[in-house]
Amino acid sequence: MKRTLLWIPILGLSLLCLGSVSEPTVAQPGRPRATELRRGRNLRDLNLSAEQLRQLQQIRHRKQEELLNRTLELRAARRQLRELLVSDAPDSEVAAQFQRVQRLAQEVNASRFEAILEMRQVLSPEQRQQLLQTIEDH
Repeated sequence: MKRTLLWIPILGLSLLCLGSVSEPTVAQPGRPRATELRRGRNLRDLNLSAEQLRQLQQIRHRKQEELLNRTLELRAARRQLRELLVSDAPDSEVAAQFQRVQRLAQEVNASRFEAILEMRQVLSPEQRQQLLQTIEDH
């Protein structure tokens, strides 16, 4: 039987409790991180059906590009803010860039949360509880 490693970066945050997210994590293609592998194990422990895996993969594919684009934009905005802070830029320009960073961070978090809500609908209450317990155990 083929093992399926389903990388869902959003799901690993927890379906039920979201912490503050300063910057989203974007994995390098072909190089899964240890936490991603652990998340894959967490998902395998849930005994997901083939249909559930398919639905989660669809959600992941739909949200992945959107999240990546927003994350890259956020990183660029933060970099620009750092540059403005050390420059002689007027305070109003620095403040405007700070507001842009805040807005982008909020959009990234909202996008993640939307994906979590979609994924939550795929899992049974027992699977959600088991996932929460697994995440807390790590």
